[in-house]
Amino acid sequence: MAETPKSADEFTTKLNEFRQADTGAFLLVGRYDGIDLPDDDCRVMVVDGVPVGSSQLERFLFERIRLDQTFFPRVANRLTQLFGRINRGKNDYGIYIIHSKDVENWLRNVANQAYFPKVLQEQIGLSEQFCEQLGDVTFDDIHAIVRQIIDRDPNWLEYYQAHLGQNPIEERRITEREAHTKLDDKLAKKEANFILKLWHGDNSGAIAEFESVVEEVRQENPRLAGWYSIWLGAANCFESEHEAMYDWFDEARNRLGGTLPLPRRSSSDVAGVEATTNVLEDGLRPYCVGSIPETNRRLTKLIDRTHAAFEDDSYSRAEEAIREIGVALGFDSSRPDTDVNDGPDNLWVDKHQNIAIPIELKTEKKDGNSINSDEIGQVFQHFQWTIDNYPDYEVPGILVYTECSSVTESSNPSDEMFYCDREAMQKLFSEYKAIISDIAKLTPVERYARAAQLGNETRWTSRGIFERLVVGRMKVVG
Repeated sequence: MAETPKSADEFTTKLNEFRQADTGAFLLVGRYDGIDLPDDDCRVMVVDGVPVGSSQLERFLFERIRLDQTFFPRVANRLTQLFGRINRGKNDYGIYIIHSKDVENWLRNVANQAYFPKVLQEQIGLSEQFCEQLGDVTFDDIHAIVRQIIDRDPNWLEYYQAHLGQNPIEERRITEREAHTKLDDKLAKKEANFILKLWHGDNSGAIAEFESVVEEVRQENPRLAGWYSIWLGAANCFESEHEAMYDWFDEARNRLGGTLPLPRRSSSDVAGVEATTNVLEDGLRPYCVGSIPETNRRLTKLIDRTHAAFEDDSYSRAEEAIREIGVALGFDSSRPDTDVNDGPDNLWVDKHQNIAIPIELKTEKKDGNSINSDEIGQVFQHFQWTIDNYPDYEVPGILVYTECSSVTESSNPSDEMFYCDREAMQKLFSEYKAIISDIAKLTPVERYARAAQLGNETRWTSRGIFERLVVGRMKVVG
């Protein structure tokens, strides 16, 4: 039975007793630093849970706002410290048993591993290889492996030395990590300046701090841009700039989820507005309130944010533009590969009909190029990721957004993989923009009714949108 120390002094006493004992276990809740258990003090440690949530604000940002990308360096640093609790030098050794799935998934993600020191990257890679070879094992098998490692069996040491460092992380991942770290440093200064100016009543100065970087943040860290949008909305509220406030709060909801309790534009001129029943109605709601000039202003802003989807722009800008189109159409639209370092480039989710549409961008592939077997494998992984992470949703297939129209003979695309190109996306989006212009001419009551009516038409359902974006099934042409 576990016993809880009643004071800090008793904690130290109990820890020292544990260090001197031949057997036993010590449970450290929420501790990943400051307690060293070198050499024979501890040889086996069980890790349960990603080390986040040390404060209420951190829990809110990680669990509710889901600023996963922002937490990558912080989590990596804490895990590095955690692994360093029992491995205190080159001659020290131990075994870490990863108990929880969230920690396992975090450690297995290659992009996350790039934040670790090189030797830890290699050890995690070796552990993955080793575990994949084990297959189904019994408790006795695990116990035997632990004893072999702890007793420094020569066969284990030979295996360890021979395989360590055989699968280094791609240089691209290291370069991406360095770029993210540089951006994080820049944003930390902006955040400090924003809060300082807000505290001293310089609301316009605070707004300028975030507005100067928000476009860059939109491309590199969409959910962080949503968090900044909340603060920009608040700062504009303090300045009595209510239209700008509503715009920023709308953007925050689009990026972080529509259930955030943020102020909305008044709809008091419309009696008894009912809840939305379909995805397109969700997308059109922001255009059901306001004058024609206000609607045109919002539409112009939407066009500016989506043009990169139809041009030879940077990869991240194209991803963000596709995300914006998904939001405009009413989907819960996100960039999993950027947000959580896993999954498809874009994901459109219809929470009314429980349909999820993954989209993979291959915009670097032009007409005349072919998608190779490795890229097809990645597409399949991201399709499967969507199925695994949205088990209660229908996934009609995965759209590969590209201008090329062929795959290599060695690839093996599945029947759920479909081509989608700029022409198909632009045609659908142009029709949607025409709808916005048309409903702006109606009375408020008529706007809401028209949005609901259009959303129930088959061609504007999520499945109808998916089918209109498909330009062909991916297959090898013999």
